[in-house]
Amino acid sequence: MRHTQRFVAIVIVVAILLALPFALSPAGARAGGTQTIIVLQVGKPSMTVNGVSKSIDVQGAVPVMGTSFTLPASILTDGGQYTWNVSAGDSSDWGDWGEDQHFTVEVPSGLPVPALLTPLPYATSISRTATFSWAPVPGATRYTFWVGKGTSGSQDSQILNVIVTGTSYTVPAGKLDAGAAYTWNVSAGTATGWGGWTMDRYFKTAP
Repeated sequence: MRHTQRFVAIVIVVAILLALPFALSPAGARAGGTQTIIVLQVGKPSMTVNGVSKSIDVQGAVPVMGTSFTLPASILTDGGQYTWNVSAGDSSDWGDWGEDQHFTVEVPSGLPVPALLTPLPYATSISRTATFSWAPVPGATRYTFWVGKGTSGSQDSQILNVIVTGTSYTVPAGKLDAGAAYTWNVSAGTATGWGGWTMDRYFKTAP
């Protein structure tokens, strides 16, 4: 998956009855329910203090009239590991809490985004095993190269998400379709964190 920022949008899907909601992102998914109210809770994983297991809430239960919630920037810390879950309810009752989901907030590297070199924006007739390149970023020791099908740049369109130490990547055979549109971008990183993503760049493969 792409790196998780501190401005985390929690996304939930609801269906029918007071069952467990689907927890979509960040992390895994869960089965279940449709109601008018969702309660969201975010916490750090359980810790053992003096032999007693304790869970630390960083965002108490928040009623949400919808299926997503964006946490304020002050709630999460860089590099922190967290759990989150949801419960669905209506005006008279609440369902059970969903299964805990887990995510880690990235540590910003302070690096600038790389300058994408080739292919050029909106290039067409690109080989399905093309080599993509970008300019080096001072201080960077690795890069994430990402390709998604179509032009949405969304997580569910992902075709490739690879970490490389150089400033180019050749797509293996069998990954791209003929005559199809794709999005690509790159993020620079160090051993401890990642910089931001470049702007999406689009290309189309040869028929």
